[in-house]
Amino acid sequence: MLFLRAVANILFPAVAGFVITIQLLLPLSMSMFPALQPTALALIPASGLVTALLCLGHLAVRRLLARAGA
Repeated sequence: MLFLRAVANILFPAVAGFVITIQLLLPLSMSMFPALQPTALALIPASGLVTALLCLGHLAVRRLLARAGA
């Protein structure tokens, strides 16, 4: 059970953050700023930021729904 919880809370948001960064944010930023040359040093923090937002957003929604239901 602990393994499944760790996968659901850590692995899925990390993969989703990486995919969102690579597939959505990178092309959008390159179209808005053509001179941008993305490197690994820029993609790693961007991917981590998106992952953190996904994790924290999920917790925020759960807390809001819990408050609204109580």
